[in-house]
Amino acid sequence: MGKDACSCPNRVTEAILSPLMALTNNSSDISASPTRTVGYDAHSFLIDGESQILLAASIHYFRVPHQLWADRIAKAKRGGMNTIETYVAWNYHEPSPGTFDFQGDRDLDEFITECERQGLYVIVRPGPYICAEWDYGGFPAWLQTLPGVAFRTMNAPYLAAVDSWFDALCPIIVKHLWTNGGNVILVQAENEYANLKWTRGEDMVVDDDYQRYIRDALIKRGVDVPLISCAGHISGTVECINSHHPADSMPEFRKRFPDAPLFSTEFWTAWYDAWGAPHHLRPAADLEYASWRCWAEGGCGYNYYVYHGGTNFGYSPMYLHTTSYYYDAILAQS
Repeated sequence: MGKDACSCPNRVTEAILSPLMALTNNSSDISASPTRTVGYDAHSFLIDGESQILLAASIHYFRVPHQLWADRIAKAKRGGMNTIETYVAWNYHEPSPGTFDFQGDRDLDEFITECERQGLYVIVRPGPYICAEWDYGGFPAWLQTLPGVAFRTMNAPYLAAVDSWFDALCPIIVKHLWTNGGNVILVQAENEYANLKWTRGEDMVVDDDYQRYIRDALIKRGVDVPLISCAGHISGTVECINSHHPADSMPEFRKRFPDAPLFSTEFWTAWYDAWGAPHHLRPAADLEYASWRCWAEGGCGYNYYVYHGGTNFGYSPMYLHTTSYYYDAILAQS
């Protein structure tokens, strides 16, 4: 499984991509339509009323020096991808309350713009919690010092901080929405909220007031493309799948959400590495087989998580996580 920064993915074979790329729009022309709408039906997401297959590459701008963004995006495109997906790490941009940094490696606006220059759709996942094996799940460390704060619930100090963060972040996202002439077609609200059942109990309500608050916070700030969710459905969003084998969940999702498309927000290429633990790899044949099964189950696309993992610089990774966010990615760290 040789890893290098080649122009073709070494594990997503032509056998997978050739018939699918024939069904997608020419990515160089995706901004040409005078009508700018994004919707969905039971079969797929709809761009300007046309069904789309989404082949997404997860590339986290905050794990790649900005000088390399264009190169990594171009290699994903040459590898057959028509969409770039990224989380947004709150603590990367607001090191202290009310102080925001969107320059250099933190220039989300420029990262999305580069995706647009190269003719690719964009999916943005702004949290506020992101996990992503990132320090504190993206929460700023200062957040825990707020008097009376409680995370990811209807807590006034926490929501005030989230609102301030969204006030700074959302204008960047909204500027790039497909409906405003950009290429952002989907935005995710919250992230893997149902995993809190591990600590809050199995009777925890997932589609609760807090999740709906985050959904509505994005909408009222101008996000008018479809909202998605994963591992924690919010009413009014399209619930998506995170898995090594997304097709395993698709029959259940078809029953639960008969009017929504089947999409994998995180089609895990392998797994993250931790110091002292085995190095994770995944056979190419297994990834290929899992990819084909998504189409056999009626999926409309998936996001390879990750397509290019990049590097955990400084103290950015979660506890025990290695410096390399390798994930047996299609494009290696180098």
